[in-house]
Amino acid sequence: MSGTTGRSTGIHLHFSILLNGVYVDPEPFLLGEKKIKESIPSPASGKGDVDGDGDIDGRDYLLAKLAVLGILELTEEQMDAADVNGDGEINALDYLIIRRAAQGTFEIK
Repeated sequence: MSGTTGRSTGIHLHFSILLNGVYVDPEPFLLGEKKIKESIPSPASGKGDVDGDGDIDGRDYLLAKLAVLGILELTEEQMDAADVNGDGEINALDYLIIRRAAQGTFEIK
């Protein structure tokens, strides 16, 4: 497949990012100049439950992983829930504990 779109010619991928129906320029996010800030309407309900839905599942460990990688900025409540080892920071150990809890191989107390 080939063609032209704007200034591009030949084979290429074109996509748009919309937030509430408004175009968002992805370049600052791709360059690391901006971060995605997750907005969760309810506070996290407990340790490991980063998204506050009452369960520790794949979404929780994904949020923790993105926070550890510096891609996602968590709210204060989410940071408290993600800091499962209580050392005051979100790091790879927290992510691994949340992942194991989501898989059912570890219980967070």
